[in-house]
Amino acid sequence: MSQANFVSIFGVEQRDCETVIERLTPLIWRARKESGCLFFDLYRVVEQETTFAIHQIWDSHEARDRHREGLGGTQIYTLISEVASQPIQTFEIEDVL
Repeated sequence: MSQANFVSIFGVEQRDCETVIERLTPLIWRARKESGCLFFDLYRVVEQETTFAIHQIWDSHEARDRHREGLGGTQIYTLISEVASQPIQTFEIEDVL
């Protein structure tokens, strides 16, 4: 079984930066406790403070699918969709080194 490693990038308006952090924080803490979650963090791009990235690692694609289809995943996606100033870009990534 291989891990599922994803990065999602999204931008918000300046006025929404603190709000998105405040509203995502409890949802991310909850996601970290979900079965199969190995890593789930929120980042802000240093040179572009209105751009955020979520990095998540799951022990399997099935675990990530359960998260995305469950309440926690839909709450995170809905919140980001409400405040995003551009479409969310999600990439599956893999270790190179």
